[in-house]
This record gives sequence, C-alpha cells and structure tokens, in this order.
Amino acid sequence: MYSMRCGFFVLCVLGFCFKVTAQQSFTLQQAIDYAQQHSPAFQNNKINRQIAASKNFESITKYLPKVNVTAEYRDNLYLAVTPIPAQFFGGKPGDFKDIKFGIKYNSTAGLDFSQPIVDAGAIGDILYSKEGKVLSEFQIQQATIELKVNVTKAYYNAQLNIQQVEKANKTVERNKKILESTQVKFDNKNATKTDVNRALLNLKQAQYQQQLSQDALSQSKLFLCQQIGFSIKEQVEVAESLPLNFNPDTLIELAEAQTIFANRIEYKSEMQQAILNKWQLRKTNMQYAPSVSFFGYVGGQGFSNDANVFAVKWNQVSYLGLRLTMPIFDGLQKAAIAQQQKLNLKKNANNLLDIEQSVNYQLQATALNLANAARNVKFQQQNINLAEEILNDVKVRYENAYAIYQEVIDAENVLKDAEILYFTALRDYLVAEVDWKRANGKL
Repeated sequence: MYSMRCGFFVLCVLGFCFKVTAQQSFTLQQAIDYAQQHSPAFQNNKINRQIAASKNFESITKYLPKVNVTAEYRDNLYLAVTPIPAQFFGGKPGDFKDIKFGIKYNSTAGLDFSQPIVDAGAIGDILYSKEGKVLSEFQIQQATIELKVNVTKAYYNAQLNIQQVEKANKTVERNKKILESTQVKFDNKNATKTDVNRALLNLKQAQYQQQLSQDALSQSKLFLCQQIGFSIKEQVEVAESLPLNFNPDTLIELAEAQTIFANRIEYKSEMQQAILNKWQLRKTNMQYAPSVSFFGYVGGQGFSNDANVFAVKWNQVSYLGLRLTMPIFDGLQKAAIAQQQKLNLKKNANNLLDIEQSVNYQLQATALNLANAARNVKFQQQNINLAEEILNDVKVRYENAYAIYQEVIDAENVLKDAEILYFTALRDYLVAEVDWKRANGKL
C-alpha cells in the first residue's frame, strides 16, 4: 500500500513537471529553426523537393529494361473455318469443303522483355527532370526566406507587445500613486472630490489599457505559435528582449542592383524556370526523333482438345528482335505544344526584366525607409523622455500645490500619445529592417 502511494506521488510529480515544461521559450533563431522543422506549410516545400527527386529517378527508369510475366489460357469456342477445294478430298472440281483449323484449348506462358537503346524522348525526360530538381532546391530556399521574414516579424511583434505591457504596467502604477496623492490632498482639503474621481477614472482607463496590452501580447504569442508550427495548447515565451542597439544616425548605403539581383533567389528561380522551359521545348522536339529498342520473348505453348492443357507436352517459344519507331504525323499536337513553350520562354524573359527592376526599386526604397524609420524612432524616443520630464515636473508641482490636477491629466495624455507614436515608429523600424535585409539578400 505504501509503495502504491509512493508510485502515485511520483506520477503526480512527473505530471506536474510535464505540465510546467509545456511552456517553451524561444530565441528568434530558435523560433526560425523550430518553424523549419514543424511548420506544416514549410514541410510541404520539403515534400515538393522529395517529389522532384522522385521524378528525376522516374525519368532514369525509362532507360531500364522492362520485364513482364505473361500467361494466357484460351478456350476457342468456335474454331475458324477455312474453305478448301473439294477435289483434294475426292469431291467435284469447283466445290469447296469447310475445314476447321486449330485446337480447342491452348495456353501460353513466358517472359516478355524490352530494352530501350536509343530513345530521344526518354533522354529529354532525364535532362528535364534533372533541371526540375535544381528548381525545387531554389524554391525551398525561397520558401526559407519567406519563413524567416514571417517568423521574424511575428517575433518582433511579440517583443513589442511585451514592451507595451511593461509601459502599461508603469502607467497603472503611476496612476495609483497619483490617486493616492490626490486622496491625501482631498483628506487635507487641498483637492476637490472631482479631482479624486478624475484620478480614479484615469486609473481605471490605465488598467483597461493594461488589459488590452496583455490581450495583444497573448494574441501575438498565438500568432507566433501559428507561424512556427507550435501547438497553441502550449505556451510560447519570447526569450530575447527587443533589439534596440541600432544607430539611427548611420547612413544606410544604397547597394547597386546589378551586384545584388543575380544572387536573389527569385532571380535564380526564374532563370532556372527558363532553363526548364528550354528543356521542355527540346524534349518536345526530340520526340520527332526515331527510337530503337531491343525486345524478346521466352516461353512455351500447350495445345489440346482436352481442357487440361497442362497434361500435354508444351512447346518452347522464344524470339529476339530490334524495333525501330519513326514518328511521322501526330496531328500537329507536338507543334502546338512547342508553340506554347516558346511563349513561356518569352514570359521568362519578361519576368527576369521585371525582377531586375523590382530589385533595383526595393534596394533604394528599403534603404530610405530604414533610414527614415531609424530617425523617427530616435525622434519619438526623445519625445517620450521629454514627456516623462514634463509629467514628473507637473507631479512634483501638483503635490506641492503649485499645479492643478488638469495639468497632471494633460501631461499624462502627452506621455501616452508619445508612447503610442514611439511603439508605432519602433514597429515601422523593425519591419523596415527585415525588408531591407530581404532586399539585400541578408536573410
């Protein structure tokens, strides 16, 4: 009985520990790594890469020998009738006698095999699928970049909301102290009941904003869970503080598009797609070439007028051959397909030009946006510092009866507006930084 209780206690402790460890903390890099392993959408990109590899192997198998086992059992219900001149059987000249040729039952069994020797279509498939495998690698690289962008923005959003909660908590504490101070002044007949009520109202509003900030933080954590493929039944925590170690006065260098776009994965993917379309066109044209294959058969035949053909002696049957196939006319089907592929190549050329122009624009625009966002963060931070000084000064003067409560309210509102503008500027900066890194191929 004692051992059972001990065992139950151990199970409870283990269950409690498991429940506690259900909460997991991530750095930004850990969140990205976790997403690469668990995000369902990203796993599909890995599967697409495996499919491309399988298609490549499938194309190779077209040049491997094909062997089939064939077996047939036949009951000739009505044997074919052949008219034979009757005079061979003592009949009158000009008459014919119907003679049935064949055996009632017959069976065959054997191995049927073939081996392509020259097959231009199969060669085209092999080369095409090989390039398709390369394209799948570029596509997963592009998907990785998109994943990093999405996870990074989600992670930054959670970090911002953590700071907003901290600011909201400080605002609540500040308003509690103001309410306490106002109550003391009211008790000493140095403030009105209206001042107390307004202080209480401001505290309740601060507490409401505190709850909104906490809800926004919870929602941002849920969104981060969704982005990385983490179970929403468990709790994710942000392990890193918000990155604020940037110099807003640093001039962002404008990179040359020609040095960047060739390394951009979108450009590589489109180039590979153009190569793939060229091979698709070649593969179509190669289907006009003749093909040569070796074939053969090894087996046996059994004939009998009795249903049990296996009781009679079987005769060996085997042959070897060489087959040449020359396409002549397919109703212009391949010509129509080739025309479509030529048009796709024109689209590839337009897409490459569009990517070059887009990269050039992105490099210039993201650099300017990042520089402006950094300056704005610095400006809004200075405004917060100034607003805090004003509020602290007003609070001191209010406590010493040199300021009215309306001045405290006005100073609180100024600080609140400055904090909103600061967080907006900070969010804009973080997004601009991610976009700039993406444009410069730094993700």
